[in-house]
Amino acid sequence: MARKMTDLEREMFWRFMAENPRCWTCGWEGTREGEWRDWMVNRLVNHHIIGGPSRIHDVRNLARVCDGCHRLIHGERIVVKRAVLPKLSLAHVLWVKAKRDPENYDRAFLKKIRGQALPDILELPKWHADQLRQRQAPWRNY
Repeated sequence: MARKMTDLEREMFWRFMAENPRCWTCGWEGTREGEWRDWMVNRLVNHHIIGGPSRIHDVRNLARVCDGCHRLIHGERIVVKRAVLPKLSLAHVLWVKAKRDPENYDRAFLKKIRGQALPDILELPKWHADQLRQRQAPWRNY
């Protein structure tokens, strides 16, 4: 079981959420309705890039994603309009962290907490890249 967050970590989480109002993998804003997520909880979450019971609450280990993309990261199968959405791997999450939050992208730190080598970064699948373009995600790195 993961340990409780300290007050400092909780403050960092809130700041991270405020500074990142969109899903990094599909561009969803968290306030818009009527999209493919209507059937699930509409919210954004802080995803621990390297998770598990000993996960570290540190901005270098966080990515901002919506519920749907979070489920894809964790390997769930999601079907929308009879199409299976592409799953998101650790390599995709590393790519989006490097692009969206380069000042906090620290491969050595992530490798250390993972305890083994990290995969090479991998650009997002076409479906996610298309979603970012359609939503005109205003990020300098896309």
